[in-house]
Amino acid sequence: MKWFRFFLDNQAHGKIVVFHHWKHTSKIAEKILKEKQYGDVYLKANMTIEDRVKFTERFNKDPQEKLCLLASIKIGGEGMSMVGASVCVFLDLMWNPAWHAQAMDRLHRQAQVKPVTIYMPMTRDTYEEEIWFRQNAKQTFLNLIYPNDPPGELELSHYPPELLQWLKDNPEPENDGNEDDEAEDDDYIGRDEI
Repeated sequence: MKWFRFFLDNQAHGKIVVFHHWKHTSKIAEKILKEKQYGDVYLKANMTIEDRVKFTERFNKDPQEKLCLLASIKIGGEGMSMVGASVCVFLDLMWNPAWHAQAMDRLHRQAQVKPVTIYMPMTRDTYEEEIWFRQNAKQTFLNLIYPNDPPGELELSHYPPELLQWLKDNPEPENDGNEDDEAEDDDYIGRDEI
């Protein structure tokens, strides 16, 4: 997750929404957000729809620019509006491209007045790349069935040279959250309420 530290250090877009699939990934991300002094709101599966809406409304209206909404991809796909942010980051990929599309749509709502940038970092020659290719194949198939939808093929881009240099110059911290994996989701309720 060194790239996530680099991203936050060079993030100039204001509020961000970070989606994850694995609980362990979210714990590491939350630790990094605290380290980088981001305010964070964590949406979780056992919250009521009303609480989720309340948290996202606070996130959207809060004037603080260094703020992150952290949510699972599935929670992010449940009809909420996250137009307070103009940047979306996916920490892990899922096999079903519909989950990603639905989560991205949370930022592309009617009230959105800023351009939205989506980041889906992955490592080449790993299972993430295989997920990526399978997602594109599924989306291409869907475009045959629904030809009026936007094209499904998303372009892969390489990491910028400044990130590669930063990764070389900044070793991974000793403890990146691996020891705290037994914590329950309930620990995150109401953390840093806006």
